[in-house]
This record gives sequence, C-alpha cells and structure tokens, in this order.
Amino acid sequence: MGTKEFDTFLFKQPGNEDIVLGTFVVGVSDLVNWSAVPRKTVDETAMILFQRAIEDERLDKIKEHFENSVLPNSIIITFREEAIINLKEILDKVKESNGPILGKIEINTGEE
Repeated sequence: MGTKEFDTFLFKQPGNEDIVLGTFVVGVSDLVNWSAVPRKTVDETAMILFQRAIEDERLDKIKEHFENSVLPNSIIITFREEAIINLKEILDKVKESNGPILGKIEINTGEE
C-alpha cells in the first residue's frame, strides 16, 4: 500500500462541528497519480453533471501546460474514509481543540 503524508491545517466546519476540513499543498504530479475526476456521462439520466467530457486534444494541451508550470490554486478533494490512514487521530485532535490546529494527514494512495 502506498502512502503520502502532508502537513495539514485542520479545522472544524463553521456551523457543523462534526465535519472536519483540512488544507494542504500537493503537487500535481502526486495528485494525478492517486485521484480521479468523475466525468459527465452520455447518459442524460445520470446525475454526474459537474465535469465535461474530456477530448484527447484538450487533455494533451493540459498535460503539456502542467509539465513545467506551477499553479497555486484551490481544489476541493473529498476522500473516502478508508483513504485517510490517520482519520481517527485527526478527528480526535480537531474535536478536542478550541480552534484550528496544524497536523499531518496520511493518505493511502493505492500506489504500489
């Protein structure tokens, strides 16, 4: 099982303290290896309507652009619970704190 560890700023969701949010920095070269973006489907009854279908030419241009670029930008990532190795530790620390904390997030990347 492959894992990655990132320094993370962790905090409770304002208005719903049962939700824990975290922010961390990850390079695109790591991100593309262990994440996926659900695509819009051809099936009109599908509820996946947030990402347009990818075209090979457009994908090649995007890859070429990011090979030598840095783009500081925010991306919202939702993890499956089993993907966060230290989830219980994170939840315990954040819930007992009175404010944001610095911590680490350990992610199961699925890489060998």
